Amino acid sequence: NMALLSFLLLFSLCSVSLTEAHMLLDTEAEEHTLHPHPPCCPACPQGPCTACRTPGTGVCCPCLPPFPPEPPCTAPDTCSNISTPRGYGVGLGMLGHLMVFAGGAKGNEGLDAIDVYNTTSNTWSHTKMSANRTLFDGAALGYYAIFGCGEADGSGTADILDVRTMKITTVTLKGGARKKCAATSIELARDEVTGIPSKGKILIGGGYKSVAVDIWDLESQTWSVTNMSISHFYMAAASAGPYALFCGGLAPSGDTSICDVYDARDGSWNVSNLAAPCREISGTSVQSATNYNLTQAVFLGAGHTSVFNADTQPPTWTYANSSTRSPWAKMARATVGRRYAVFGGGNGNQNSIEIYDGILKQWSFAIHNLSFGREQVMGAGTSDMVAFAGGSIGAYKPTGYTSRVDIFNISGLLNKTQRRDS
Repeated sequence: NMALLSFLLLFSLCSVSLTEAHMLLDTEAEEHTLHPHPPCCPACPQGPCTACRTPGTGVCCPCLPPFPPEPPCTAPDTCSNISTPRGYGVGLGMLGHLMVFAGGAKGNEGLDAIDVYNTTSNTWSHTKMSANRTLFDGAALGYYAIFGCGEADGSGTADILDVRTMKITTVTLKGGARKKCAATSIELARDEVTGIPSKGKILIGGGYKSVAVDIWDLESQTWSVTNMSISHFYMAAASAGPYALFCGGLAPSGDTSICDVYDARDGSWNVSNLAAPCREISGTSVQSATNYNLTQAVFLGAGHTSVFNADTQPPTWTYANSSTRSPWAKMARATVGRRYAVFGGGNGNQNSIEIYDGILKQWSFAIHNLSFGREQVMGAGTSDMVAFAGGSIGAYKPTGYTSRVDIFNISGLLNKTQRRDS
């Protein structure tokens, strides 16, 4: 009888253990699904581990040594912080003194945050988009910034931010839900007194399996939709004069050099090409020596520079191989003082900053770098300043993301002695 009692007690304990084990495995599966960079397991209190547990075993992975704190800022860089660590967001410069940093991701969690830095008052303002957004894009025109598409909740909508009131208006995109789109704005007229654009368009185009381009008209505050030639995503967009360019990316046939070029004067489309097929490059717009308007679209990445010049008719391209120091992809981009196209960071935790002077048509590396290297940084420029916010950093896991904002005056970055031709 004692032997039978002992057997039944052991069987009961084993049954409970098996049940708990199945519950543990279910929890682990959910945990690994929700957290690409899981928190430390109890066995690693001094620093991060590679994962909470090895899936299916309930065993903690080997511990990693504690990571050092983020490096301090060094002059002439000054530092601040956005509201939450993140990468894959969108940065925009507005009205010559505002820097807007919107959305992004922390792990596989899309975010709705909008942080606005006023360089005149040295203050931050904050609001939220209507939905979490990552793998999206945005553009600014006048008092408005528009953020649309994305992989998170807001893939079929666009949020219109009025920076005068910090209020958000949400609309449904006529071109449908999509992710990995690109956006740019076209200035068609400016107020003679304030210099603020009074006519123009913001375009949100393409994306994964999409040829749709949603167009917002500044003057009428209305939307329309058109189509580009092919679907491409992970592309870059920039404007030059009356043209909006959607360039590069991943097409159904693979990496592409195609630029879909929209002419705002008559709504027509043409096809042109970058220097080489490439994805996840960056683009922005600058003026030229003969025109205060933004008449050059500047693209950098994949070892090449491509500059589209709308001062000539028909427009022309200038191509060149980029320096080996140039990041391959995932760079921040910004326009400073309408004259300088500034690119920073990049894949592989790059820290370099590269500058194109639209008037001199020359490239140079900045005298100073980011305070530490990272990719998928948000860039924004004003009349005389540039900032690089957030980003993903392999060296600072388990979070993998930073809230650091590097802020430079453009005069402190310009390298007047070491230039390379465009």
